[in-house]
Parts: sequence; C-alpha cells; structure tokens
Amino acid sequence: MVKIFFRKKWGAALVVLLLATLVFFYNLGNISLWDPDEPRGAVIAYEMIKNSDWIHLRYNGRSVTENPALVKPPLYYWSIAAVSALRGEVDEFSARLPSALAGIGTALFVFFLGARIFGARTGLFGGLIFISNHMLFEQARSAEIDMTLAFLITAALFLFYYCYHGYYQKNRLYIAYAALGLAVLAKGPVGVIVPLLVAFLYLLSQRDLKALGQIKLPAGLMMILLIASPWFLLEGSAFGMEFFFRQNFERFFHAFDHLQPWYYYLVKLSVHFLPWTLLLPATLVYGFRSGKEKNPGRTFLWIWFLSVLVFFSLSESKRSLYIVPLYPALSLLVAEALDRISEEKDFSSLLPWVKGGGLVFSLLLVVAGGAVAWLAATRFPDLARPAVLFIAVVLATSFLLTRAIRKGEGRWMVTTLLASAIGLEILMAGIVYPAIDMKSRSSKKLCRMVASKIGEADLGCIGFHPPSAVFYINRERERPLIDFKRDLDAGVAFLQQPKTVYCLMDRKIYESHKDRLEGISRKVFLPGLPLKGWKWDVVFLTNGKDVGEEEKIYL
Repeated sequence: MVKIFFRKKWGAALVVLLLATLVFFYNLGNISLWDPDEPRGAVIAYEMIKNSDWIHLRYNGRSVTENPALVKPPLYYWSIAAVSALRGEVDEFSARLPSALAGIGTALFVFFLGARIFGARTGLFGGLIFISNHMLFEQARSAEIDMTLAFLITAALFLFYYCYHGYYQKNRLYIAYAALGLAVLAKGPVGVIVPLLVAFLYLLSQRDLKALGQIKLPAGLMMILLIASPWFLLEGSAFGMEFFFRQNFERFFHAFDHLQPWYYYLVKLSVHFLPWTLLLPATLVYGFRSGKEKNPGRTFLWIWFLSVLVFFSLSESKRSLYIVPLYPALSLLVAEALDRISEEKDFSSLLPWVKGGGLVFSLLLVVAGGAVAWLAATRFPDLARPAVLFIAVVLATSFLLTRAIRKGEGRWMVTTLLASAIGLEILMAGIVYPAIDMKSRSSKKLCRMVASKIGEADLGCIGFHPPSAVFYINRERERPLIDFKRDLDAGVAFLQQPKTVYCLMDRKIYESHKDRLEGISRKVFLPGLPLKGWKWDVVFLTNGKDVGEEEKIYL
C-alpha cells in the first residue's frame, strides 16, 4: 500500500510538473517585453552585466535612486543577469525564465502541501488550479518579481507546516529562514512580515505559542539579517531611505500612488482567479460546513489566505499583483471542494452554490466573447483568427459546463474546467498574445529602426521614455538615451547642437510647438507609428541639413 501511495503521489507530482512546464514555458521568449514593468528589470540586468557591477543598480546609465519607481531590491535582477550571462545576452526568454521557474516550483509546493494535508488527489487538483488561474498564468510568464516572492513565501510556509506537524528538523527550519532572507532581497520587508504573521496566527489558533521557541525564531531572524542586510549596506543609505521609508512605510500608510478602496482585492480576485471563481461560493460553504472536522491543515490554509488578503487590504496602495502570495492557499482551499465535487459525495448539497457560481461565470464568458468579437471587428481586424478561436473555446466551455452542472455530473464539470482553463492558456500564449504583441504592443521593430538610423549619435527623449525603448535601443547600440522629461527648452538646446543628433518626442508636445521645432529639425518617418501600445505616439526628429523637411525610412 505504501508503494502504491508513493507511486500515485509522485505520478501526480509529475503531472503537475509537466503541465506547469508546458503552460509557463510555451512561447515564453517569442513575445516582446511589454511596458512598463517588464523591460525595467531587463535594463537593470543588462547594465549589471555590461558594467560588471552586481551591487549598484543602474538604469539607462544612472542610479535607480534617481527614479523612485525603480527602487527595488536586486534578487530578480540578479536572476535575470545570471541566466543571461549563461545564455550570452539579455532577451525576452532570459528576462522571464526566473518567473517561469518560480511558477513551476510554487506549483510543486502547492501539490506536496495539499498531499500532506488532504491527500495526493486534492494536492493534484490544487497544483492544477494554481497553474490554470489567470493571475498565475500572467505572473509566471512575466518578467516581474512577484512570482519569485510567492515562491519563496510558499517554500518557507511549506517547511514551517511540515516541521510543525511531526517532521521537525532544525536544518529544514533554517532553509525556511533562508528563503525569507531571499524574499527580503526580492521585495523587501513584506517578504518576512507576511509569512511570520501567518505562522504566528496559526500557532495562536492551535493554542501553542510555546512552539515559537521550537522554531528557533531568534536564530532565524539573525539568518534573515545575515542574508539580506549586506547588499542594502553596500548599496548605500540613499537606496535604503527611499526603499524602506518611502516605498514601504509611506506607501502602506500614506500612499502616493495606486490608491484603491478597501474592497479592491475582493473585486480583482474574482476576476483574476478565473475560471475557478466559479467555485468560490461552494468553497466558502464547504469551508463552513467542514469546520467541525479537525483538520489543522485547512485552518492553516484559511489563515494564510486571509492574512495576506487583510494585510494588503489595510494598505492604502493596492495592486492586484501584491496578493499573488495568497494564491497557493486559495488554490488548495478550492481544490478540497473540487475534490468532493468530483467524487459527487457533497455535490448535491453544494449544487445550488455551484449553480450560482456557474451562472455568473457563464455570463462572464459571454461578455468576454462579445468584447473580443467587438475589438476584433472594430479596432484589431488582424486579430480575427485568434478571436474566432477564443470565442469558439469560450462557447464550448460554457455549453459543457452548463450541461454538467444541470445534470449534477461532478466529474464532467471538473474535467471541463481543467481542460478549458489550460486550453485557453495555451491558446493565449500561442496565438492571442503574439498577435496582440505584433499588432499593437511590440516596440522592438520600431526600436531597431531607430537604433539602425542613429548609429552612435546621441538620442534624446522629450515627454517620452518607455522602458521598452530604453531596453531595445540601448541593447542595440550600448549607449544610454538622454531623457529631458518634458523640458522642451533643454530639448531645443539639444537639437541646436552643431553635431547630428536625434530626438523622440511626444506628438502632443511636437504639435503644440511645431513652428519652433520646424526651424531647427526635420521629422524622420517611422512606419508603424503611432503604436497602439503604451505611450508610443511620438515623432522622430533630427537636426542637420534640410530642416523642416520629412525624411522617410523603411527597414
């Protein structure tokens, strides 16, 4: 029996590993880095390698402390730089690979934690739910830091629970604390505050605060400091003051951006957890009904989920990616209800709640299909083919799901949800996102045109400075852009130099001062402008001969 159990357990783990690899790696490097967040990390990693300086973070040739939006710890930048150094260049694949690997690792932790608490099959469902919800699909394929943070927090909490419930080993606890030290290097204090809060509340729920001594908390905190503090000390006080006081303390209590109401995450979670939002009502009902069953693991997961949700809801500054660390716990809570539904043991009692969620989800599918059809017909006619495929999958899913719920067929409902969720992700990664990238989001081709035209000449920017331009142009010619922000006088002085220079300028600024600029510059026509993506409505100017005339280039 033991051999059969482990065979099933490791077989299920292999299924999670293979599907996570497929979903998170498929077509990963064939979509350009999208503004604003993705190219920033790639630029910083590129300059680490270029300058052989992995301590002082630089962006476009200048310290990140000059741009508060870039003041983040170095772990994700280090990981991009390490992968890129091995591959020989910083590109889309190397920038996203750390997130994809973190997504796979987190999915495996979700499976093994679920197997430990509920059994291998629930663990399998939890891993698949984690892989197939929309938020994790986005984050595990994005060159952003939050998937790495979720992986490290999940690893630490998994080891804490594993050690507390009968598998205590000091070395495993120290590995958990090492993960928290790296989490601080990934995102700052939140990387240690959130998991320690979860652990404390769980021990409190078990009336076992004396276990705080057993988990070696003082030694663990010392290990976290030893791992995280050296880099902050080497980077300098300017970074530390900006990061700890403004980007963390002030942002939490007196937000200066991303201000949202207290219910923001409740709304976002219902959208980003699709398609499993369908089962949230049933999960809540099942959680209340099973509350009398003594399962400390279920209590641990609810504390994990609610602690992260409430903690970030208390902050004035809110972004949907901040709560990525709660998705492992939520995936397992839904997986338990899903397991019962698939067995049809409790499906009849949960059926009204499943029907309610299914009705809402089906309505959302219809709205999504209609929105895609409208966009394809009016704004993106070139996306008609992927739009038709998307709508076909949506309609098929809606039909099969409604049929399974109406007939009370739990296994068919689970099969439909899993197959459609993973199928839609493959469709998005393979067809929809590449089409959107090519037609409206990718600035790579435009940047190559600009870099090819200007050679080693200086390039200035006025009212225009998207990170994708910094990455793709600087990578082509290894020279920083000169950012004049919105200072037109400085830009005019730049264009009045005797040497040939070039300038990318926001079109509205150009049109407002066209008479002044035509006397000192001429436009260079770039096919594809204005790009429909992020802030790419610009004009391309140069000084020199024949000012006031337009030059055309097609590359």
